[in-house]
Amino acid sequence: MNRFFLASAVSLGFSVFTPAMADDWPQFRGPSGSGATEGAAVPTEWSADKNLAWKAKLPGTGLSQPVVVGDKLFVTAAVADNLAKPKSFGPGVIETGRERLPNVEIDWQVVALDRTTGETLWAKSATMGKPMYPVHACNSYATETPCADAERVYAYFGATGTVAAFDHAGNELWKAELGAYPTVANWGSGSSPTLGAGKLFVTSFSQESAFVVALDCQTGKEAWRFSWAANDVTTAWSSPMVWANSKRTELVVCGPDGVSSLDLATGDELWRMRGLQPFTSSPTVDGDTLYLSNGSQSSSGPMVGIKPGASGDITTEEGESPSEFVAWSKAGGAAGWSSPLAHNGYIYVPGKGTLACYDAQTGEQQYMERVPKMSRLIACPVANGDQVLVLDESGAAAIINAGPTFEVVGTGKLDDVFWASPAVAGGDLYLRGVEHVYCVRQAASR
Repeated sequence: MNRFFLASAVSLGFSVFTPAMADDWPQFRGPSGSGATEGAAVPTEWSADKNLAWKAKLPGTGLSQPVVVGDKLFVTAAVADNLAKPKSFGPGVIETGRERLPNVEIDWQVVALDRTTGETLWAKSATMGKPMYPVHACNSYATETPCADAERVYAYFGATGTVAAFDHAGNELWKAELGAYPTVANWGSGSSPTLGAGKLFVTSFSQESAFVVALDCQTGKEAWRFSWAANDVTTAWSSPMVWANSKRTELVVCGPDGVSSLDLATGDELWRMRGLQPFTSSPTVDGDTLYLSNGSQSSSGPMVGIKPGASGDITTEEGESPSEFVAWSKAGGAAGWSSPLAHNGYIYVPGKGTLACYDAQTGEQQYMERVPKMSRLIACPVANGDQVLVLDESGAAAIINAGPTFEVVGTGKLDDVFWASPAVAGGDLYLRGVEHVYCVRQAASR
């Protein structure tokens, strides 16, 4: 059960093919996939009665994060009568081991909203049918976050293996089927796609498959496929990330037993680091350094900084010194459920109601503090300028001053269950709960 609870919070997408606007949030964890941006500040206080611009009821269920490009917000949903909604951590744990395959016809949809008003512009079906495998009570059948560029929105549904592309008017452009596979203990899927070099990158790490596929953005045709070794096949949930560094642009994939970096054009492996447990958290980047966090709900593995330009196997074997491309490695520093956030020289790691801060250059811990009124930080934190936002599954939120000193400078509260990670665009904060999508916006002064 341990790895699932982190997986539900991680889902993806990023465009270096058709650039999005500066204040867009085109993928899980923002423009760079790191969880950070330098946009306008969001409100430092909100509730159902304050600075809530709108809330919109979505069809069906899902845990995918909203993405924002231009004047539209995109999100996915699994729509069916009598389909159970994802549960919060406590009730969900009670259901562990009791997963049942629902006997329902699901319509897997991509939904577009007006980002300013919350009005539904269109909802289009990507695929329909009965699910092949059950999922955990805390997970959903639409957990993977879509990604978008200025021309298209791309959605991947791990429960069916369907990848679909739509234009911004809702017209289906192409569809590809990658296959659906069982996951460990029926926890379900959670890894989202990302974009780069005219390709859409999708990962599938299940009990029967372990591969990365690159699809042509215009046609959906397979450009290349990278497969993990047969003995490394097991479920993992980390989302891939396009890492543009000073040496090159590469695709970083955290899989069943470690990390591989792939060439975007060919899928050739550039470097690898093995000997790690299956990844649930997604990587982050700050400046020219990549940061990997490898842990689970009840255990915390290493957090590692990787320098650009590596090649071959950079695994640190027992008794050997680390590779020259390992900036530092900190045992026990990894996130437990969520993913780390790197921003302006510091790394923020959420825990069981706590937030830790590390120096990004050295890995030295700056603080470990309990965040007031929080117990389960499952959604990934985001940074916006000098704001670091953390969100509890109960809807309690806190804004922490960025930097090495812990200081809460803002709070918010909405009544819903929040496992999806926040999105920030143009000073607006978008939160996807089990019941609604919410837009937090500074109210005009009177």
